[in-house]
Amino acid sequence: MNQQDRWNIVFCRQRGMTFRAIQREYGYSQSTISLWWRRFCETGGVDDAPRSGRPFKLTEEERKAVERSLKRKATGSLAKTAKYMKLEHGVTICDSTVANTAKRMGLVYRLRKTKPLLSEEDKLSRLRFANVRRPGGFWSRVMWSDEASFALFSTTRGEWVTAGNEASPHETVKWPPRIRVWAAISSKGKTKLHRIPKKMNAEGFEKLL
Repeated sequence: MNQQDRWNIVFCRQRGMTFRAIQREYGYSQSTISLWWRRFCETGGVDDAPRSGRPFKLTEEERKAVERSLKRKATGSLAKTAKYMKLEHGVTICDSTVANTAKRMGLVYRLRKTKPLLSEEDKLSRLRFANVRRPGGFWSRVMWSDEASFALFSTTRGEWVTAGNEASPHETVKWPPRIRVWAAISSKGKTKLHRIPKKMNAEGFEKLL
């Protein structure tokens, strides 16, 4: 069981879900669910028991890369961060190493609160606010940019099925093909979609801009 699922079990129990309900949600046995809930109650965490051997050490640059990956709203999970470090930095680490690194850097996992989608009235109100608070021509000098990562074989963990039936399997690969892209928008329009290489330093990013 990966570190993310252990924390999911803890959060489900804290919300009052029974072991049986959690078993239906994640597929683990009730004894396994009980084990990690008990571990959390006793230690305040869900780490594996201490093992012998020299711990894996990340460099300062690699720790910052782990932090950036975890803070991404769409992809910031332990398992995806471990895969990201393997693909982008050539560093092989497990979920627990990512969790321990996050803990040392002062990061904690929190469930995101929901909020309603902006209505058309809300959008117009924000546009009026932006026009009033900024001088004429200000927004014509502003550009917004961002990057995104896309991988094949990406799908949800489960699906809704009729009681008594099993969810259909889906194909997976250990290291799915992945591509990173960058683009920007401004009052003049949008840029082309640019492919980002696996490794890019500050000089390469300046060239991209």
